[in-house]
Amino acid sequence: MRIPGESAERVFPVGAGADPVALREKLVRLRGVREAVVVPEEGIARLTVYPESFDERAATEIIGGED
Repeated sequence: MRIPGESAERVFPVGAGADPVALREKLVRLRGVREAVVVPEEGIARLTVYPESFDERAATEIIGGED
């Protein structure tokens, strides 16, 4: 059982052509995202989120739209 306000980590694949700075800026604006780190060398975006309010679908759309 999760404690309200507890954060969790989510990792998403990121395409090679993504602009890491622009992508991070968009991701940190999403509801429920506490922190976003884009690591182009590893091809990932690592998000620290509040699971009860995080919109995973919106994150996936943003990351997919960056390819």
